[in-house]
Amino acid sequence: MNILGIVSYTHDTGLALLSDGKPLIVLEEERFSREKHTQNFPAKSVAAVFKGDKNDSETFDFEDVDVITVPWDTLNLVKTFFRAVTNKLPASANLLWPAAHATQDSRVVDLWLRLQFLLRYHLGVRKLPKIVQVSHHDAHAAVFFVSPFEDATILVTDGYGDETATSAYSGQGNKLQREWGLGFFDSLGMLYTCTTQHLGFKPFEEGTIMALAACGKPTYVEKFRELIQLGDNGTFKINQDYTSIHTHGLLKPFTRKFIDTFGPARDRSEPLTSVHHDIAYALQLVTEETILHIVQHLQKTLPSRNLIITGGVGLNCVSNARILRETEYERVWVPPIASDTGAPLGSALWHYHQTLGNPRTFEM
Repeated sequence: MNILGIVSYTHDTGLALLSDGKPLIVLEEERFSREKHTQNFPAKSVAAVFKGDKNDSETFDFEDVDVITVPWDTLNLVKTFFRAVTNKLPASANLLWPAAHATQDSRVVDLWLRLQFLLRYHLGVRKLPKIVQVSHHDAHAAVFFVSPFEDATILVTDGYGDETATSAYSGQGNKLQREWGLGFFDSLGMLYTCTTQHLGFKPFEEGTIMALAACGKPTYVEKFRELIQLGDNGTFKINQDYTSIHTHGLLKPFTRKFIDTFGPARDRSEPLTSVHHDIAYALQLVTEETILHIVQHLQKTLPSRNLIITGGVGLNCVSNARILRETEYERVWVPPIASDTGAPLGSALWHYHQTLGNPRTFEM
């Protein structure tokens, strides 16, 4: 069975081709277009796989594709977005502005319809195989199926999916079980992105902030602990006294209390000061503490001693190192495609193993 996983109108667009459970090819559109984290339909990736030199072993016939999968459940996303927009009216209506969610194209909500049109257009075909939508965190968690573990606990943390931004799964053999998910706006990924923007950097430059934290001091750590409030059973809340992400997204992510506490946003042209270093330090340290809080709960409540960390926050290597040092997990595995670059492959893996029940045949 050949499954094409594909995504567009969300950052890091690309595709993956899975054949009988084995990934044959995984492509990021940015490698062809040279536009980092592009949201455009992966036309160049599609052409490279299905319209290239027929003598090339990595060129395939689209007629051999049995199923197409996408790593978003657009119905769930529409429901979540509707609740968010109507929850705190009139302020939450600001979420309708495209700039409020600049890291995701608003057209992702009708991805299924647009995908059918664009595939037909770019491939020159009239008939498409069945298209299956996979929940975003399910797609992230499905990397378990190519992990070195027969059993594992899987932690998914990112900016947001179609229902949640933090979730946990148990994996055994060829089955995954979601254990829990936290609130949509209680998102370490979104907080990290918004603080990155506040410090004068662009979204997707979070790695720069992780590095900048090494230059800082614990000036704002206690205040940042007020911003991320730890709860029972591995839970946490983003304090909305400081944030307005739930009403304004990236347009105006922070309240007057945040500005009064941490200072005004830095313009990209302004020099970095010790204040910016110290904010980065506090953000990084409290993010690490929050992830450790979650993982320590997981190790108490779920039996496996193997941990998989995936989702965009899984790229925080400093946090991952602390998990390895400071928890009882014997092995910690972070896939090389932990971010949304791996979501198309994850959607194909979920359908092949979780939905169809096929055995595992490949280890990454």
